[in-house]
Amino acid sequence: MFRETDKRYLKYAALIALLLTLLVYFIQTDPRNFDRSILYSSESEPMIFPGDSNSPTTPIIAPPESQVSVTPDSGVLRMNEPPTDCPAPKRALIGMFVTTDPVSTNRRNLLRATYKTANAKLAHEDQIDFMFVYGNAKAWSHAYELALEKMSFPHDTVITEREENLESGKNLDWLKYARNIMYAEHPTWKGKYCLRYRFIGKTDDDTVINVPRLSQKLKGLAPNKSHYVGRDPPKQQHVKYMTGLLYILSPDIVEWIHFSPIPPRHVAGYEDIQVGVWIRKGKLVVNFVSDVLIHDLEESPWSYNARSTPKSLVIHWCKDPQRLFRCIADLYGTPKATVQLLNNRKSIGYHSQRLQTLFPQLKNYQIPNEIKLMGENSPSLQIDAALLKQVIAPLIPRYYISDTITNEDWLQILTHMAARVPWLREEPLHIGIWRAIAAMNIRSTPGWWERSVAQALAERAVNGTLSWSEVNRIRNSFMPTLPTNI
Repeated sequence: MFRETDKRYLKYAALIALLLTLLVYFIQTDPRNFDRSILYSSESEPMIFPGDSNSPTTPIIAPPESQVSVTPDSGVLRMNEPPTDCPAPKRALIGMFVTTDPVSTNRRNLLRATYKTANAKLAHEDQIDFMFVYGNAKAWSHAYELALEKMSFPHDTVITEREENLESGKNLDWLKYARNIMYAEHPTWKGKYCLRYRFIGKTDDDTVINVPRLSQKLKGLAPNKSHYVGRDPPKQQHVKYMTGLLYILSPDIVEWIHFSPIPPRHVAGYEDIQVGVWIRKGKLVVNFVSDVLIHDLEESPWSYNARSTPKSLVIHWCKDPQRLFRCIADLYGTPKATVQLLNNRKSIGYHSQRLQTLFPQLKNYQIPNEIKLMGENSPSLQIDAALLKQVIAPLIPRYYISDTITNEDWLQILTHMAARVPWLREEPLHIGIWRAIAAMNIRSTPGWWERSVAQALAERAVNGTLSWSEVNRIRNSFMPTLPTNI
């Protein structure tokens, strides 16, 4: 039996042994001898791929050297061919430029869910992955907002080295980052690389993309060309480029951007224009693919606005909840349950209250239990249009059009006005009505063009109404001034 003093000595000895063990451990792991380089990834180090839902923790290695060369005389890009037995790449990876602003956060979360649902219905090689790209923090609170995003969505959140900006290189940071996750190491052939994506793109958080349609658009492009896909503005600047709502580049262009000294020298300026500047200064031969089915909402002040169609690929200017709803609904359809949520007496009453600030006489009309919706037009616009008809319908035959007005005519006139309610507050009502008439049967009409035609129609009808033939004659006289690439 141990005496009490012996027990105390054993306790002290055990404590001393523990302290010595810890001391040896800390000496061996002296932070001054710690290799901090393992905290930072380089172009040739394994990285965790953040966008692949099938294998979110698959390590990849990007080739350290350039995989593309430029033919000196012709400016044609030549990219090294990957092994023929590589796994099929996905269609595209698109970086959505976002901020931590609450409005941006709401849009981002809705689009994240929308695109996840769309991709789930596609084959692996047709899918388009999305990442959400932030500029670095400018303030203490911003740093925590970014930390929360990275903590909550680690696999699709990218934070660039530069601070949040529109005109000083955020797009270059993204494209360089995207190049490094554009590749995967060949599954069996060490030192060889496969493409994860056939295209790399950039978009904004007020842009909605129909993933299946865009995927098919990209699938149809020739694989042996350098493609620059998007929407060129009707009035080009000093350089040819695609607008920032969406542009997509083939891998050879992304590879060139990563290694060329030209882009870092030309980052100041609007990010979409600068991509065109890089291509021009690099004297690259590029296949510019502009599509009018990539467009703004019809009421946008930008010149590539247009009415949505069942074939629209991308819609931009989806800034507030009602417009975001229209963009998603126009591109993906509106489920019956969602229509019922909007098309009922209570919701129609809310629509009426909004319009009563502009048309107080709507208070005198009874709210219907539901509104009969027509065709594939946005249900939200049709609800407002039906309410506006109660006020506008008595005016048209008296002051505007003497001929018969069909249901389709009414739908075009009234949905045009419903999409532009804020504008109706800023100009005389008769101009707003003539603008809607001027825009009939034309998919894309810039605001300035509508106003010019509306003023001419109003002057002609100063003492009465016009027939459709008179309207068309005046409209046709303005057709030569309508931009041709919208």
